[in-house]
Amino acid sequence: MSEFTLVPFGKTPDGRFLSAYETQRGLACGVVCPGCSKSLIARQGKEVVWHFAHQPSEVYASVSAHCFETSIHKAAKSFLASERGKGLALPKYKEAFGPSVEASSTLAEKLVRIRRGESEYWIPQARRRVDVSLDVSFRRLRPDRSTYWSGSSPLIVEIAVNNRKDACYVKDVAQAGLTAMEIDLNPRQVLARASKQGDWIGALKFELRSIPHNRRWLYHPRYGIPAEFKSSAVASRGG
Repeated sequence: MSEFTLVPFGKTPDGRFLSAYETQRGLACGVVCPGCSKSLIARQGKEVVWHFAHQPSEVYASVSAHCFETSIHKAAKSFLASERGKGLALPKYKEAFGPSVEASSTLAEKLVRIRRGESEYWIPQARRRVDVSLDVSFRRLRPDRSTYWSGSSPLIVEIAVNNRKDACYVKDVAQAGLTAMEIDLNPRQVLARASKQGDWIGALKFELRSIPHNRRWLYHPRYGIPAEFKSSAVASRGG
């Protein structure tokens, strides 16, 4: 079975995203495809991770590939925005801003806690709709080396499945002064983790919140524009 023939998450009439572990079998699952809005079948067999699928008459390569990736992308935005009280790993600083910044970054700058969030949020000052807008708290260090959560700050999170943000996007968020990061979500990695765990939602949330190496900074008000985007801007002007 190709991964493109399955749909990890279905959408309920009230807008929630469910995996096949949370629904009835077959057409009784009552969900539609997040990519094409067609009714799905819940397949709950013994050999393959439980998943949704299109009805046989509606399966063809271009739609199936789009729906596989769109299902993960839309569910990811919804899940991350609703993860109140959970920790979120931030990108590493060295690759974006240089080793001196990485060495000086504090404990508070490596992990945040999500206070609240909203998906597909319009940011007027950037003139863009972002995947997820979060309000986050920082982890602080007491004199006795114990930690606590304090403060509140906005954080923009973009979730890349195929198309990553470019220098034009970074310019807009930089002009608006917005702290922004991007999570490079690999659908096949999510599939592999879900197959091993038998849990689509847990696998996706782990990829979203806990892995520093699958994310990068787009802009940080303290440190500026990451080096890779400065290089892109120079190359663009040179061309």
